Amino acid sequence: MSIGRRPTTSDTTSTSMVISDGKANLNLVAGQAVSLLEVLSVQKVVLATAANADVYLGFVKFPVAEGNNVVIMSGRGSKVAVQVEGGGSLTVNQPVYLAVTAGKVTQDISTLDGYFMLKVGVAITTTEIILKNDYAPKLA
Repeated sequence: MSIGRRPTTSDTTSTSMVISDGKANLNLVAGQAVSLLEVLSVQKVVLATAANADVYLGFVKFPVAEGNNVVIMSGRGSKVAVQVEGGGSLTVNQPVYLAVTAGKVTQDISTLDGYFMLKVGVAITTTEIILKNDYAPKLA
């Protein structure tokens, strides 16, 4: 898979990458968590869930239409405005996990029973996190 890293243009607090061989499998909005899956031998960027946490990549930086390349924020220390499960708000200074709901994050670990709990960051405001991923995204 070809991956091009490029610095962000709007701020210096995040690292982004363009997934050039994996196209969005649906319209995506900024702040959604995404994973990379192979669907019928084609790499697709899909909404991430606790069920596909093993192929989690990061968060959508800009809205993107289905079939287009996706710019993803994934660098440790990146500041991201996220989509919170249930539309709630985050508790500052508390860990944030990939949710069971596609593309969302949660701080309620009781909803993750039976799933891998992937900590993606720590809340810095009621809507933003700092990425604290301690792994390298696995690319096919």
